[in-house]
Amino acid sequence: MVLRCSLADPKEFSHSNERVTIIEPPAWEPLVAELLDIAPDALPRFTERAAGYPLPHAGALIRRNGEVVACGLVKLEDDHAGLFALKTADAWRGRGLGRAIVAALLAEARRRGAATAYLQVTANNGPALALYRRFGFGTAYEYWYRAREG
Repeated sequence: MVLRCSLADPKEFSHSNERVTIIEPPAWEPLVAELLDIAPDALPRFTERAAGYPLPHAGALIRRNGEVVACGLVKLEDDHAGLFALKTADAWRGRGLGRAIVAALLAEARRRGAATAYLQVTANNGPALALYRRFGFGTAYEYWYRAREG
């Protein structure tokens, strides 16, 4: 499903006590590759694609003991901001790191002039849906993929 929210009235955009680092791509990609399960042989293509992306974008990450444990990416087009690659390492879930990443990305989007934000999430991801709803995200539309039987 696709969720959307207005950035005009920030609900939870204030940062928590977490130290979130904003990094311009393509420097962000190698740092988050392991967390995002990007195979080493695929990393050059992933980084090249980020370097060639024509619109403004920025990555966010949180480190613990030098390891990236949470990340996300914001891409901007006109006054819209898309959130992508949102992930928290399994061992670090439930500690507010996802909230800190989303807050930092939305604040960055707003700082760069975005008026709305959107993201995709699976309908059965209850924890993520609850997090996004706290930021004011509502369902824009749902979709599904058709497949042949057999």
